[in-house]
Amino acid sequence: MYNKKKYFNALALLVFLTGFSTSPNVKAEDAQGDAVSEEKAQSSPDMTQVSDAQEADSLQAEGDSVESEANALVQQVKDRKQQEAEQAQAEANAVKPGDVRINYVPEVIKQEIKNQLRGELRQDVLDDLIKHAETERWGIPDAQPEWFARIKFKGDVRLRAEDNLMGKDNINPFETGGNGYFDFLKLNEHGGYDDSDFQSNFINTWEDQLRYRVRVDAQVSTSIKSTMRISTGNTNNPVSTNQTLGQYGNRYTMVWDRLFLQYKGPLNADRQWLTLIGGRMPNPWFSTDLIWDSDLAFDGFAAQFDINLHGSDSLDDINETDRKLFITAGIFPLQEIQFSKQDKYLLGAQVGTHWVAEDQSSFKLGVAYYNYQHITGKNNTFESNLLDYTAPGYMQKGNLLFDIRNDTDTSTDLWALASDYDLLALTTQYDIARFAPVHVVLTAEYVANIGFNKNDILSRTAGAIVRSGGLPSDGSGSVILDDVLNNRPSGFQIKVSVGWPRLTLPGNWRATIAYKRIDGDAVLDAFTDSDFHLGGTNAKGWILGYERGIDENTWVSARYISSQTLNGATFDVETVQIDLNAKF
Repeated sequence: MYNKKKYFNALALLVFLTGFSTSPNVKAEDAQGDAVSEEKAQSSPDMTQVSDAQEADSLQAEGDSVESEANALVQQVKDRKQQEAEQAQAEANAVKPGDVRINYVPEVIKQEIKNQLRGELRQDVLDDLIKHAETERWGIPDAQPEWFARIKFKGDVRLRAEDNLMGKDNINPFETGGNGYFDFLKLNEHGGYDDSDFQSNFINTWEDQLRYRVRVDAQVSTSIKSTMRISTGNTNNPVSTNQTLGQYGNRYTMVWDRLFLQYKGPLNADRQWLTLIGGRMPNPWFSTDLIWDSDLAFDGFAAQFDINLHGSDSLDDINETDRKLFITAGIFPLQEIQFSKQDKYLLGAQVGTHWVAEDQSSFKLGVAYYNYQHITGKNNTFESNLLDYTAPGYMQKGNLLFDIRNDTDTSTDLWALASDYDLLALTTQYDIARFAPVHVVLTAEYVANIGFNKNDILSRTAGAIVRSGGLPSDGSGSVILDDVLNNRPSGFQIKVSVGWPRLTLPGNWRATIAYKRIDGDAVLDAFTDSDFHLGGTNAKGWILGYERGIDENTWVSARYISSQTLNGATFDVETVQIDLNAKF
């Protein structure tokens, strides 16, 4: 029964879909077939059962065939209807004159496009973020951005207690009426003479001082570096960055002490190096404080060539000694004179050699020539002040001076340099490292002013020269010019240092002893050591020092300076300095 039912269902579906109508002949044949079948079944029961089984199989096969044909017809109908729908849609979408066609995008497609774009954008942002994080080193403990890693901060601080003990034979001009040590720089500021213009060479003094310096180095590239440093001090004293404590609670002044750009790179296979510096820079010369104070900065431009002398870059050819030749040259403006070609500036050149032995002992030798341009004073015409600019912008004491104001009013005196200054200097240093970590360092420097000329001075000043503290004189008080002008001024310093080259750890120590002698016009007194003899030239004396580390990068130091005047009024002074130093 199941198979017959399936057969008739398939047949009915086929008739319905194809619009098939049953003909009389078919009906008759079906009826005749049914009668015959019924007759056979009644006449023989066994045969009927067999026939029923055969009939079932036959109907099963016919049913399957009809069902397959029906499914095919159904699919044809669906295909026809789909074609009709597509044709209708095409006709509806046909563009007519004057119509604007807008493609329709289903919401599902829109969402898929949106998700795809969002994914691609998210990946691009993620890639950029990862690259930026790698560059800036995110997530690395104690790491800074790449640009910050190219910036280095350094600094130091020094607390000083200084006691200046004057010699008992020093002249007190207020009591004797004799020559005193005038502060000619102060005289030039207001003109004339005043009791306050005397330097304190007869009263003991005690000062507490502070020096604070912070330096920033920015590595612009592998070859270029920019540096700036601020410090205590003021814009009136180029040779000191000290700040005297005790300003009645007032704040301190910080000044730009260094501002320069530096290039350093190889010239020839790492055997020749060139260094270029421009701006306000540290001392570019191999020298001591005999000529240049340690706090002095140089405005201008300098170049240094370093040439390897061992002659080969091969490891097989390098011997136990490393030899180098260095050449330094520079031009440094001192004072710009408006509407004039008489600007004051310094020209300098130095050539030297540096040897380093296998045990790290080293020897260094340099010969330098320093030439000051337009540094001497010029006399004004009568009642004129057009040449006042030839007076120095800063001075300490010791150089010969003369009044460049051509008038009869002593309250308008203006003092300028009487001599020219062309300096020839020889500097040497031998660092003995065979006792490492203790080093023995021998340093010596000699300087002569080859620009000092008696005839030029007399022509420029007519013999009316002075010096702070006075000049040698005869019994009647007349100055003995020959004693002053016949000898070419010079100076020298010898120093021995024993101890650690750097005081970075507790227990590191260093002891020094030095002797210095410097004639009045051997160097420009404005730029020489400001501690020895309280600054300036025309002095001689001893320097003793001891330094000891008390913590990491922290040390204490003590220095004793005993100096006397070479010529003029007696001026002896003993200076004691106790310092607490720290650097970072």
